[in-house]
Amino acid sequence: MDESAAESPPDRASGSASAPPVTREPSSGELQAAAEDEETNDAFKAHKRRSRVQLATWGDVGEDEPPRRRSRNVVNYSDKTQGPKTSDLIVAELEFAAASSGLDLPALATRIAERTKKENKEKIPPHFSAIRQSLIGLLRSGRVRRRLTVGQPHGDTTAEAALALLVLNTLQVESDIAAPWSLRPREAVHARGAALVGRRVEVWWEGDGTFHSAAVEAYNETGGAFGRGKTHTVVYSDGLRCEEDLEGPGEPALWRLLEEEAAGVEEEPAEEEAEEEEEEEERSAETVWPQPRLEQMHSVATIRNNLPITSAEASTFQVPPGWTAEQVPGSRRPKWRWVQRDAEGAVRRSFERREQLEEALEREAIASGGAWLGQLGGGVWEIRPKAVLPALAQVLKRLTAIGQVSAVLPQQSGKNQLMYIISNRYFKGVPFPRKERSEEKKEEEKEELCDLELERQRNMARNQELLRMLGLA
Repeated sequence: MDESAAESPPDRASGSASAPPVTREPSSGELQAAAEDEETNDAFKAHKRRSRVQLATWGDVGEDEPPRRRSRNVVNYSDKTQGPKTSDLIVAELEFAAASSGLDLPALATRIAERTKKENKEKIPPHFSAIRQSLIGLLRSGRVRRRLTVGQPHGDTTAEAALALLVLNTLQVESDIAAPWSLRPREAVHARGAALVGRRVEVWWEGDGTFHSAAVEAYNETGGAFGRGKTHTVVYSDGLRCEEDLEGPGEPALWRLLEEEAAGVEEEPAEEEAEEEEEEEERSAETVWPQPRLEQMHSVATIRNNLPITSAEASTFQVPPGWTAEQVPGSRRPKWRWVQRDAEGAVRRSFERREQLEEALEREAIASGGAWLGQLGGGVWEIRPKAVLPALAQVLKRLTAIGQVSAVLPQQSGKNQLMYIISNRYFKGVPFPRKERSEEKKEEEKEELCDLELERQRNMARNQELLRMLGLA
């Protein structure tokens, strides 16, 4: 018999007893892997056990322990991170301000920015959009009242007076004098020439980028610096004495009367006026007023686009005051010339073309220290395009000086040019009585496709109405 066959393992089917299996000891790597699996299973079981306990005891509340979910405090993180509300800051600034003079929108924004700078120790520009939005709600609630700046004709029909009224009308919002939050408008200070002597003003220094206070010492009607008259001698707080062109096109570009000087002409404080208008507020309480419109900043170009400037040639302009249009005798065809005569009727000057006369008037105005303002008549402003900007600059300079318009600097407005805004005054008021929610009527605002164009059309319509009132339409 073959030895290999004798040594072969027995057949499993034969049922004979088989040899016991050979056992092998695990290696060290296998032992380590098994230990890690066991630790993982134990951690997983403990996690499931804790989860079951939490789910079972989630709704259980002890006898002396209040529910955790119900005792959570509501935290307003916006108040903690952003500080006081803008509306509260506005009311606080109006409390600090003089009750008779109030504050305009640029002054409010600047004061709040300066106060924020002191608290945060960093320079923050005025946030005009936030101030405007907050003022809308404050006006509707009655916590703030507003007095619109309205120009008065005073019987002055000169081009400068008419242009000043047109510019104010363009910058102003739609009148809401009958609204409960509106106070009666009052006149601004109209001091010029020698009337400024003894007054305190603030003069803009371009190099420093700020206003400096000074006292007007004298008015130089003739003589003056560089042989030009109509200037003012001012003395600054540091003792510097300068001759400033306050009413002409020269330096300074901006100046204004100090707040206390402008407030000196107020007839009565705002508190007394608020008491007088209490009955009017009660009568108008039942009226549903639209959302108040707030003034906006305008550039000189925007103001220009809202004025009725003629598109005709200078040859069709009307005859300026002091001149007459005379037909040249002996000409085959009708020919005209523009003549200026003295008191005795002698011809002083004459021009054969209307364009030549217009150019001469522009040169004379510049030589006298001003700007040619053109003429208003027939519902249009007759002026050549190149003379529009100097004329507007002179009118805006005057309106800024008397406090009816505020000039917003580029570093304050964020624009790349000087902006202008009308100086409507805001005062601290008393909140209106709140109505029941069921009595409040919901306002249905009309959909506006283009707010800027609609505002421009309203401005143009108001300007035309103003010209009709002045008899210049």
